[in-house]
Amino acid sequence: MRLLASTVFCASLLTSIPAAKADEAGQNLVPAAPEIGAVAERHFDDAAAFYKAGNYEAAKVEFSAAYDLSRHPDLLYNLSLVAERQARYADALALTERFLAEKGSQATQQERDEAGGRIARLRTQLAPAAVTAAGPAPGRTASASAAAPTTPRTTPATEPEKGRSKWPGPLLLGVGGGLIVGGIGCGAGALAAQSEASSGGPFFAQDYDALLSRGRTLERSAIGLSVVGGVLMASGAGVMIWQRVRAHSER
Repeated sequence: MRLLASTVFCASLLTSIPAAKADEAGQNLVPAAPEIGAVAERHFDDAAAFYKAGNYEAAKVEFSAAYDLSRHPDLLYNLSLVAERQARYADALALTERFLAEKGSQATQQERDEAGGRIARLRTQLAPAAVTAAGPAPGRTASASAAAPTTPRTTPATEPEKGRSKWPGPLLLGVGGGLIVGGIGCGAGALAAQSEASSGGPFFAQDYDALLSRGRTLERSAIGLSVVGGVLMASGAGVMIWQRVRAHSER
């Protein structure tokens, strides 16, 4: 989904560094940087070949070996892509966050925007699983029955339940708003990429194609995040309205 934006990458376009390898979902592996060393680069090449062939477990092993040798943070992003392909969304999220942390001040604004949008999307994918896994608190039903064996529902027991029922609406609004902000960021990145591509600068052919691909990817991400965010915000508003109507009818 992205290209390495460091100055080293720009200086090495005429060398033997492999181009980004895109999968069918439009996600790009970050190319190998020259400073990772010859042995680590061989691991990277093997990993990229396995990734392209759909052998994600082997790609994970080779990318991990390249990272262990070079400690280059861009390899964490590639490991994050592999983890997502294996449906290990929690690992993909953690690896993307590690990428940003280890990249630090060297990360470009474009890299931060793309990683931020990716983090928001992965958290959205993880949210339903987290809610399902949480379930009811252990011992809650037994303790409630023991506390009021002859009175199934009393006023003191009802108030906490009403308080707890208020959280879904604001949560949906908050998550939806966050996704829309991420969509705006991706949209701004897409406009920047398209503007750079149309500026007529001295580009190599692969640079120009990469800029166009990045712009299209960011544009699709912006649309997707905005649509999902809008749906969540609308759902949150609907839940809050329903709660108000229900509370009013119970009085």
